Amino acid sequence: MTKEQVIAALALLRRQKGVKQKELAEYVGVATPTLISWEYCKTYPTLAQLEKICEYLGQTFKIETI
Repeated sequence: MTKEQVIAALALLRRQKGVKQKELAEYVGVATPTLISWEYCKTYPTLAQLEKICEYLGQTFKIETI
């Protein structure tokens, strides 16, 4: 998956779970506009932030190296 596909999948999951952008942003420790920027692929979260997003949404986070 590309980073854009990962972000799109997490944004879709957030909406499906009924989680507000503000709620998730607060959990991750960023401003709501930052989270919105991620969801529109204008900027991207760090790996640590991505891990927190996955944790909040009940997903596993695993990086595989080749």
